[in-house]
Formats: sequence, structure tokens, C-alpha cells
Amino acid sequence: MKMKRLLAAVLSATMLFGSLMVADAAEPSRQITITPVYAEDHSKVDLNVTFTDVAVGDYAVIYLTANEIARDHDLSDGYSYSLTMDDFIKRYGWGPDVFGFTVELHDANHEVKASRSYFETIKVYDGGMHRWKTKKNYSTSGLGAFGGFNDGVAKLVNNYDKLKVLKDASINGSCNSRARIDANGNLVIDTCEWLGFNYSGATALKQTKTPVTVIFTYADTLYQFVIPAGFDVESYLDKDGNVGFLYLSEQLGRYQLVNGTPVLVIPPKANLEVQPQ
Repeated sequence: MKMKRLLAAVLSATMLFGSLMVADAAEPSRQITITPVYAEDHSKVDLNVTFTDVAVGDYAVIYLTANEIARDHDLSDGYSYSLTMDDFIKRYGWGPDVFGFTVELHDANHEVKASRSYFETIKVYDGGMHRWKTKKNYSTSGLGAFGGFNDGVAKLVNNYDKLKVLKDASINGSCNSRARIDANGNLVIDTCEWLGFNYSGATALKQTKTPVTVIFTYADTLYQFVIPAGFDVESYLDKDGNVGFLYLSEQLGRYQLVNGTPVLVIPPKANLEVQPQ
């Protein structure tokens, strides 16, 4: 009887140790937050960066527009950068111009695991720096098919009720990409290639009241992922204002379509219960 109890205790401890090993091996859900703070005298703007769920070996690369300005290897205390009026004038002139600040979080293998950008138009007048527009200012077009495709997506999202009547419609700017309403009344975007969303597409998707399924082909393989209703796709735009299907599907969960059946190949990294802000 004692031997059975001992074996049971050893088995329980082994199972617990195994569970802890699995938990430790789980990929952290890395996140970055950028908070701008304007000086009351309009002489500078401080951008305060915080990191959560970082792993051993992670480091941050900080960009002002497309130029690297710093690397941060101690992420426990975050990062702070001050852009003074004089520095702004040297880099951008008297404006108004787009002020772009991007942070990339890399792992020990130098792979980008998270990124966040803050874009805002600032104008220098009355002896100081002032917000010229309060919304983020990404490019709304470009990258060839991306521009026309995103304009088409925005129109579809904004005219969802009309699409419900049509059931099926083409999306301009991409090879035979189409949109349809599925049996649950949700929007499906079906493309024949790998594409991505830019600012106009992302902001439109943020307004959706229904989930959006995206179907795309990459390396001759058919994949899909689902964007929850009202999900803040804009939060995943890179410093150029774009997010590709591959990266977004890694965050939301990527499925391979096998004979029409979705099979999970990459579990979601994003917390789909808490929408990013």
C-alpha cells in the first residue's frame, strides 16, 4: 500500500513537473505600448514605451521615421525618448510633417516578435510643437495592389448591408479577389494571393460588427484566418502603415484549408478576449 502511494506521489510530481515544463516553453505574448506626453510649453514630446511578456534575450530596436536611433537591452524599465522642437525642425523642417516613431521587439535570434508605431502630424508655430492632427497619419495607399485592394475592402465594409443583398462582389486592385457573406452573415474576403492591409483597410475593419474571414494563398497553399468583429487591426500596422496576411494570421491564428476544412497550423498569439487599444 505504501509503495502504491509512493508511486502515485512520484507520478503526480512528474505530471506537475511536465506541466511546468510546458508552461515555461510557451511562447510569450509580447506587447508594446507607446504613450506620447507633450510638454506644457510645447518644447518637446516624450514618448514612453513599455514592454510586457518579454522573454530572456529580447531586445528593442527604436526608429525615428526609418532611421534607427537606439537599441534597448534592458526592457524591465521600458524606454523613453524625448523629441525636442529643435530636433524636430532639423529632421522635418517647419512642417506640418508626419512624426513617425516605431519600436520593434526582437528575440535572441534577432526575429521580430512584436512591433508598434506611433504616427502623428505635428506643426511648429508660436514657438513650439503642436499636434496638427489628433489621429494617426499612415499612408492610405501604395504598394501596388495593396492600395486598390484596401480601398475595395474599405468600401465593402462600409457598404456591408448592400453586400448582404448582393451576396458576392469583386474587390478591385487584386487578381480576382472577391468578397461574400457566409451562412452566418459574416464577411469573407477571398484573395488569390498573399496581400495585406494598410491604414484605410485597417481602420475600416475596426468598424465591423461581424467577424471577417480572410482566405489567401501563400507558397501554393491555401490558408485562412478570422478577424474578430471590431478588432483593432490598426494596432498591428508597421512603421510604413501596413500589415501582411502572414504576420496578422500569426497573431490571430492561421488555418490551412484541407479539402475545404480549416486545420489550425499556428495558434493565435494575440489575446482575442481583450481587444488591443
